[in-house]
Amino acid sequence: EISGIVLLEEMNVYDIEFVNVSFRYDLSEKYALRNINMKIKTGERIALVGHNGAGKTTLTLLLLRLYEPTEGKILLNGRDIREYNLLSYRRLIGQTFQDYKIYPYSIAENVLMDKRSNVLDYQENVSNSLKKCDIYNRINAHENNIDSLVSKEFVKDGIVLSGGEQQRLAISRLFSKRSRILILDEPSSSLDPISEADINRRIIEYSNGKTTIVVTHRLSTVKDVNTIYLLDKGMIVESGSHQNLLKLNGKYASLFNTQAKYYINEGFAGVCYQQEAQ
Repeated sequence: EISGIVLLEEMNVYDIEFVNVSFRYDLSEKYALRNINMKIKTGERIALVGHNGAGKTTLTLLLLRLYEPTEGKILLNGRDIREYNLLSYRRLIGQTFQDYKIYPYSIAENVLMDKRSNVLDYQENVSNSLKKCDIYNRINAHENNIDSLVSKEFVKDGIVLSGGEQQRLAISRLFSKRSRILILDEPSSSLDPISEADINRRIIEYSNGKTTIVVTHRLSTVKDVNTIYLLDKGMIVESGSHQNLLKLNGKYASLFNTQAKYYINEGFAGVCYQQEAQ
């Protein structure tokens, strides 16, 4: 799509607003999202939480323009996002989803999601991105370094990564780009609690000044965002800071306390939850 307003990288303001947004899938009479209204200021961090099927991921797919609202509109700096050039609009957004894909190409190409020859100074870019995800040493120890093929299916000297290592590789794609808006959908679901805390710290450092949307089931990871939105059956039923929602003692507090009880016997994670609940 080449029509529409081109967004310039040097712009500093990217305010997002959902205005009475509803959505239902084709051939479905049931709404996946209903009357969503929210404002996200430039540089804010928000979290979308709730049970499976609440509409969290669907909301982010609408923001990415992979779907179009059935009703209402999404604004960027006061304009409907459909008025912008699609390619320039999507360049603003870096995303990682829980159903990420790792391809049988080189480490570098998996990070850049492009041919190495198309990216200037790709070695420095990729190496720095891998270091930020604490996986560089693992890759660097391999004979071909970032040019290693992520598979032994086609070459004997390929590299095979564990599930957690693959997720770190997928997250490194965020660090390789100059995105102004970040969407993180369960970014650390394959990591143990200690690794999860570490990668979340790294993401928070990187996202400083960037508009960040986190989708998660693990409520321990969202206590420091500006606003938490709890979705239930496609609607926002509660919103506010972590502490304010705990004081409200509603559905969010119930979910958080349920998870805290579950993790209370899980060592490190249990300690984190007890500290956050205080």
